[in-house]
Amino acid sequence: EYKVPDELRALGYPEPVWKVLKSGFSNTPSETDPKVVELFQQHLPASQSQAATKNSNNSCLPSFQQLPRHNFQEKMLLAAIDPKREDRFRVCIVDEVIDQNYFKIALLEEPSVTAICRRDSETIGYIPWAIGIGLLDKESLQNMACSPQSKIAPKSLFQSHANKFKGFLAGQHLEYLSDELNLTFNIAKVLAVKEHILKIEILNEKDERRCILISAGSRKIFPMGWAASNSINLKVPSSLEKYFENMDSKEEEKGEENLEIKKDEMQMKISEKVIDPLPVTPSKPILKGYWCPPIYFNHQCYSASFLRKQRLE
Repeated sequence: EYKVPDELRALGYPEPVWKVLKSGFSNTPSETDPKVVELFQQHLPASQSQAATKNSNNSCLPSFQQLPRHNFQEKMLLAAIDPKREDRFRVCIVDEVIDQNYFKIALLEEPSVTAICRRDSETIGYIPWAIGIGLLDKESLQNMACSPQSKIAPKSLFQSHANKFKGFLAGQHLEYLSDELNLTFNIAKVLAVKEHILKIEILNEKDERRCILISAGSRKIFPMGWAASNSINLKVPSSLEKYFENMDSKEEEKGEENLEIKKDEMQMKISEKVIDPLPVTPSKPILKGYWCPPIYFNHQCYSASFLRKQRLE
């Protein structure tokens, strides 16, 4: 860690370094302290050589050695969610092998639509698998033209996600991140579950509906309440605005009712002169209105050894 030189500290410039630079340098050259400039130029080479000998902390970045290697070859055929419309599975071809970890696929019928994939990508799959669970129409493949060099990628090249995500059921609601740049969240409903692939219906604020296919492990879906707990506005359809307003009013009424119960119990204790040095555990109806908002953890990100998905469940 770089320390402020004693000469600068003697002149009254405190740590950390950014405070020294802010207080010693000015946009107007005539107002810049010449002593700070001189001392800064003297110590700059030493700090640069010190920084060159230290390696940056790469623990937060995935190593290429940790990424799964693939054995896909160019011209191989596979099934994948349409990267453009996201509404169905379509036949794709391996357009380019980038390296041992990544490869590029393109729609067989629309070569201009491409996507970068890995072996463990959750949006690709074995063609017979996609046909078997009803995600790909077998009859549509009969009239599809392809190169004589093309062949269906074998099942062994794909990573299975069958038992990776559990608990999703048709009829459940969730929040969908429709615009990453503007953090726009919409309400979505699960229409069908095919192993790890979800068919969801997205509702926007204009009550317009759009159905897409998405992986259950996608970073675009969140449980209901996640946006509110992070102070992010949720785009509620006009048809559901009254429902959400009623929910908010009911929560406020419950909170006021529980507060009155709490006050009555405290008055009873005082009147009976009950002195208990240990905290008394309130009954269940009292605690109901005093729980904090739900706290969500992304178990796919590093959160130290003391915070793991198994301990949270």
